[in-house]
Amino acid sequence: MQKCIQLWLEFLTTIDSEDVGYVCNLPDAFKKEGLNVRFSGEYRAYDQVPKTMLGGQTFYYLKVSQMKKMQ
Repeated sequence: MQKCIQLWLEFLTTIDSEDVGYVCNLPDAFKKEGLNVRFSGEYRAYDQVPKTMLGGQTFYYLKVSQMKKMQ
């Protein structure tokens, strides 16, 4: 079973929504809580129900093609 990491995605949409992505096989350099990154890739619908969910959250699986740390 793969271990997946949860990422909070920030889009300039509304204050009433939050997109959350799950990425698997993330390099160790990016496995740090609170790390700001910029990435590109693909996403698809998350097919599992999280244990807790706030209103306005949408969940995705992420397939990251590029990622870099932000200052």
